Amino acid sequence: MAANNRKVLYGISYGGYTLKQFITQKKRFDRALVDVFNLRQLPYVDLMATHAADFSKFRLDIDEYILRYFVGHYNPLENFACAFAMKDALATMLDPKPPVYSHKPTPAPG
Repeated sequence: MAANNRKVLYGISYGGYTLKQFITQKKRFDRALVDVFNLRQLPYVDLMATHAADFSKFRLDIDEYILRYFVGHYNPLENFACAFAMKDALATMLDPKPPVYSHKPTPAPG
């Protein structure tokens, strides 16, 4: 891929059961995979960590939280959350940057 100047952003996604296990027991079945991504400095988005951070903002039990995003697979709300979680990592990799990410913020008047 480097020969063709291509980059890959890896997205690690999970089912509801795995997510529930991680949030309630802090147990990852995929620690070796995440370690390889970190060791090789590969760009990735870990949706398990994203969900754990999101869950902490709610006053739901874990089963209610899972129902919010999963219907046996991702529902439309989770598809949106997935895309939103990946957008900044993807924009960081792009060269040139899309216009919305390439300008410098205008200082506030005052």
